[in-house]
Amino acid sequence: MKTIKRLAAITFAALMLAANAGSQTNQAAVFKKVFNGITAAQASAAVTNIGQTMHLIYVFFPTQSSTQTGIQVRIEGSYDNSVYFPLSEDITDAPLLGGIVYNVAAAFGPWPYIRVRSLTTAPAAMTVYYSGHTLPAISVIQERSDRFIL
Repeated sequence: MKTIKRLAAITFAALMLAANAGSQTNQAAVFKKVFNGITAAQASAAVTNIGQTMHLIYVFFPTQSSTQTGIQVRIEGSYDNSVYFPLSEDITDAPLLGGIVYNVAAAFGPWPYIRVRSLTTAPAAMTVYYSGHTLPAISVIQERSDRFIL
């Protein structure tokens, strides 16, 4: 009888560990298209927060084939979802790299609320993606080219 109880307890513990591990791996990152083809200045709604500490934004100009300037896009954070402050450097241009017009910015740290903000009118339709990760993989983007050194 003791052997059956021990076996049941070990099986239950293994199932609980497997269920816990699965939930953590499923929620290690947040990916969201925050703007799709915008040209006007605007701020996104707060993105889903799962405790991410590395934040990346990718600004694309899918219909363009030359460097785009005159933009100002950044990651912002807030403690109360009403007063936001910049977390990343502003993206002010999107060069043509490897046949795609884009740029990337990163910010680090846990914040209760994260959003993406475009402060200027874009010269062409701009699409912006946000990616947040609970385990930072890199501390800085060391090169701005068609390949990044991680």
